[in-house]
Amino acid sequence: MSLKNQWNISITMIILSWLSLPFYGWRQFKRFLPASMLIVVFEAINVKLVKNKKWWIFYNKPNSYFNNEFPFNIGPFIVSSLWGLKWSFGNLRKFLVINAAINIFFAFI
Repeated sequence: MSLKNQWNISITMIILSWLSLPFYGWRQFKRFLPASMLIVVFEAINVKLVKNKKWWIFYNKPNSYFNNEFPFNIGPFIVSSLWGLKWSFGNLRKFLVINAAINIFFAFI
């Protein structure tokens, strides 16, 4: 895939993800954004660790964080974290089920 196509897909993925947030509510956004940002920071650290161990391989170049994982982290990953935290607030079992479902979706679809 060319770099231009990759950037177009990344920008579209980010915009489509953030379009769901008007339905989220400003109060909940302010409430759950710090936790979602912490999740994204841990994911960025995870990306660095697994790339060093070569568990993830990206075959297209350039092989950088900002071209490959960063659009995913600031797009669908942070938005799904926000929604998951909102839906499962106060119920750990529900959080674990929702988080597992979101991770399965991202891993296999």
